[in-house]
Amino acid sequence: MDSRYNPVKPRLDDIDAKTREAVWAIISPRIGRISDNFLEAVMDSEHRRLFDNKDRNEVKLKQIEHWEALFVGDDDLKFQERSNLTYINHKDNDIPSVDYVQGYILFMTEFHRAVLQNAHGPRQAYEFVRTVNAVVASDIERAMRIYNESHSI
Repeated sequence: MDSRYNPVKPRLDDIDAKTREAVWAIISPRIGRISDNFLEAVMDSEHRRLFDNKDRNEVKLKQIEHWEALFVGDDDLKFQERSNLTYINHKDNDIPSVDYVQGYILFMTEFHRAVLQNAHGPRQAYEFVRTVNAVVASDIERAMRIYNESHSI
């Protein structure tokens, strides 16, 4: 096992592209439903105001593109800039970081369910869960870094 592996803080760099793509192949047919579930949860919360002047289908498509980019490795500068603007938007709309992280937990739980239902044996299940954890943790880390910085646009 890689000496850099840390189960407490999974590193995206420790996950090969082939495994990330295999996990995305399992998640992608379900991501629309998962995103719908997330948006329903937001609409049932005090944060529903975020959608006052937004097309929910457009938000859903952006979420799907975001997760696909994270899993298949499209971590280019344009992706980084779009993501940073999204994180800043959440911060500027006074979404408490705990609520923001709970959204990630909803997605992560559903991603875990998908990979566990489709993994071929415990070793692959472990690798797929580890991949989900690394992808989600890297995005949370990036978002929280933005949350902790002061920004002006």
